[in-house]
Amino acid sequence: YMDAKKEQNFSAGLNGLWRDIQLGYIYARNDVKEFTLQHLPTASLSDFILGKYDIHTVHSSYRFRNVMNMQNFDIYLGAYWSQVHADNHNGNKDRYGTRVRFKYHF
Repeated sequence: YMDAKKEQNFSAGLNGLWRDIQLGYIYARNDVKEFTLQHLPTASLSDFILGKYDIHTVHSSYRFRNVMNMQNFDIYLGAYWSQVHADNHNGNKDRYGTRVRFKYHF
């Protein structure tokens, strides 16, 4: 839970790992009353939503172990899909993409 200036955000998720395959789900509930447009490119303004909205995200990834023969260095390659449900926004839409995570564990 985060109570930032002019917004309240909550998120919770579950992740499961079976061998080298990861599958997860994240739920987020946001209430954004205001945000600053300073230092933002105008092309990305349509991604911002004022008001209350829910986001449901499903993500998956595959772990490649000991990349470049380096002990304890793993790379996760994956994808995600999110669905946004906004109270005061007609642009409820799906968001999707790829993700890369680098992990070095001591």
